[in-house]
Amino acid sequence: MKILGHRGARAEHLENSQVGFEYVQKLAKKPLASNRNALAGIEFDVQLTADGELAVFHDENLRRLFKKQSRLDQLQFAE
Repeated sequence: MKILGHRGARAEHLENSQVGFEYVQKLAKKPLASNRNALAGIEFDVQLTADGELAVFHDENLRRLFKKQSRLDQLQFAE
C-alpha cells in the first residue's frame, strides 16, 4: 500500500500551497503512527492558464476557494 498526500496536506494547510507541500515532504521522511509505511508521494492537479502557464489547482473554477466563477483557463497567470 502506498500513502499519498492529497493536494499536499489539505487538512493541515491550504491545499496545493507551498507550505502544504513542504509539510508533506517532512512527513515523507518518517513512518506514520497508524502505519509503518512513510508517505510515498504527493497528489496534485495541474491546469493551464489562458496565457499557457502551469498552475497547481484542483477545482473546475475558483468559486469554492476564492468566490469567483472564473476558470483558470480564462485567466492570465498573474491574475
